[in-house]
Amino acid sequence: MNILAGVEVGFIGVIVLAVLFFYSKHTQKSSGSFLMDQRLFQIMLITNAAMLVFDMAMLVLNGQSFLFARQLNITATFMFFLVNPVLPLVWILYADYSIYASEAHIKKMIWLYSVPLAVHSVLCVLSLFNGFFFRISPDNLYSRGPFQTYILSPLICFSYLIIPVVMMLFYRKSLADSSDSLNSYYALLLFPLPPLIGGIIQIIYPPVALVWMCTVLSILILFINVQNAKILTDHLTGLYNRRQLEAHIDWKLKKITPPVKLVGIMLDINRFKSINDTFGHDVGDRAIEQAGDILRNSLRRGDFVARYGGDEFVIVLEVTDIEKITRIIERIKNNCAVINSAEDALYKINFSIGCKAYDGSEKVTLREFLTDIDREMYLDKKRSYEEENTSNPA
Repeated sequence: MNILAGVEVGFIGVIVLAVLFFYSKHTQKSSGSFLMDQRLFQIMLITNAAMLVFDMAMLVLNGQSFLFARQLNITATFMFFLVNPVLPLVWILYADYSIYASEAHIKKMIWLYSVPLAVHSVLCVLSLFNGFFFRISPDNLYSRGPFQTYILSPLICFSYLIIPVVMMLFYRKSLADSSDSLNSYYALLLFPLPPLIGGIIQIIYPPVALVWMCTVLSILILFINVQNAKILTDHLTGLYNRRQLEAHIDWKLKKITPPVKLVGIMLDINRFKSINDTFGHDVGDRAIEQAGDILRNSLRRGDFVARYGGDEFVIVLEVTDIEKITRIIERIKNNCAVINSAEDALYKINFSIGCKAYDGSEKVTLREFLTDIDREMYLDKKRSYEEENTSNPA
């Protein structure tokens, strides 16, 4: 590969990874914490960038004759091979967390997962003395070690990439249920494909260095379909989170024009505090999840619903027929009744509901929009409590 072209391609890859990294760090500052899979994703970004840097250094240093050029080439090549299986190892940890959603399970399995990495590291050190994986000639020219030993390095990396695919196929149902969409599942499933193709081409035709740019492509696809979705969704319910809710309302308020109306519906679970106090926070979390399911099942695919915070939810819709909102609220109440009628139901889920419609004829800010529907919701809550007290006097 032409040295300048190789460096340019590698530099572009590093820039893409840096943008993703700083974007994810920005969301970390906004949300205050990251889940395990988000931390692992950041490690993949850093590792992929490091591999591109080592790859570029090998291209630039190979065959150079300036002072310490050979020593630098040996160091860059050694680091390239040493770090080579780290990203595949992090990928198997990411897949493990996607399946089990348990940091404890990762801590339990990491020793087993790390065995191939440890073997690979030993072989890398040996390569400095016997050319197991690579050789740097006295003229500072890189060459692979004997095929029967060199091939162990890509085989170890490929095994890390393929094993999670088998795991995800085996646990397909649980992954499909917990992912935000089938797109997320397929992005996870197909993550190894680009680097596998690039790696095979590179084994057959060494001058073409594709594998780590192909990995950048896989990471970009993973970010678009999985990580970015998680940044915008509530981890407990799978609904949109408050950040995405506010961005969505702000955007819709700017473009709404008659006869279309923008309708906001705020819902709050009645007596939620008593559920937490009586049954504990685990059961309270389950009530939040059930509430999210009720709302999702009451709307059409593509309708916007978000968890606003705590036990509050917001639906945002564009309608021309305001009766549609009445029908939606009726479906929500009917779906609550179905859940509440279950024999094993520990608690009842009912909502206080407030809604308001805007037709764009008057300028409304995001704060005013949310304040208005929040006020309507609390009026409904007050009415329901008064009716309850009237029908059940002390």
